[in-house]
Amino acid sequence: MGQMTRDQIVQAGMLEAGRDDSATLAEGWLQRWLDSVAASWQWPSLQRETIGVPLTSSILDIGGGFSGVAEKIVRILDNIWWYTADRRGYGRVRIRSNLGNPLERIGPTVTGSPESARIQAGGFWGVHRLSITPTPDKSYLLSVPYMTLPAAMTQGSDTPWYPNDETAIAAVVFKTHEYYNSIEDAKTVAAQQRLASLILADRVRYGHGPGQSDSLPLDIGLFPDAQQ
Repeated sequence: MGQMTRDQIVQAGMLEAGRDDSATLAEGWLQRWLDSVAASWQWPSLQRETIGVPLTSSILDIGGGFSGVAEKIVRILDNIWWYTADRRGYGRVRIRSNLGNPLERIGPTVTGSPESARIQAGGFWGVHRLSITPTPDKSYLLSVPYMTLPAAMTQGSDTPWYPNDETAIAAVVFKTHEYYNSIEDAKTVAAQQRLASLILADRVRYGHGPGQSDSLPLDIGLFPDAQQ
């Protein structure tokens, strides 16, 4: 998370773009940009996990108020686990492709402990539907990791979730130029290119947390060139 508030970012972006009369518009631009970039990368600050999700049937809706998760979910991450209430049984639920012939659609019901899940969109954006195979033979609990969409800011004193204030300001600069000039205008093009480069740099700086894309040294015995 950055340090500047929404009002400070909007004001700085407008002034850099040579305007001071578009705060309400810029607030909307900033929020839409934040929502868009939240869905574009697995930002560590937006990763969540819910545990103790009851699983009693082969279909489970989660997110957007379902299964105890009030937040909107951008995507489900592939490290779902099931376990029993007494903690004596547990296992991983693999996410599988929506293509092919899942068991629940081609033959008699097979019951047992969860092994895999297809994930589809739920009834509205932010809700995901898990189709579990086999059909649970008893009640289980799930731990489900996911990427969240942060709630929209409502106050000027709110601090955006994005980790780099400079990039958020650049987003306001770009949208201001685009609105008052055109997408082909030289200032707009330059602002767009600067914003894109800042986002790429942020993915390197802030886009990976511990355990994400960690690099382990190569075994020199197998890869002698690695020591050079």
